[in-house]
Amino acid sequence: MKRERVQLELYPATPPRMLDGELTPYLMPSRYCPSDRFEGFVAREFGGWKVVRSPPR
Repeated sequence: MKRERVQLELYPATPPRMLDGELTPYLMPSRYCPSDRFEGFVAREFGGWKVVRSPPR
């Protein structure tokens, strides 16, 4: 299967506080998707990622 490469750097990161509350369960680790251990995979496959922090209130 061939897919067009998507340039993710063109899309801005969404601050966590701006995400819809219904998405929260999908961000938590589970036995099917260990999201807490996902950072290493992302770094290997995509060259790392930037952590976007919200400015202090």
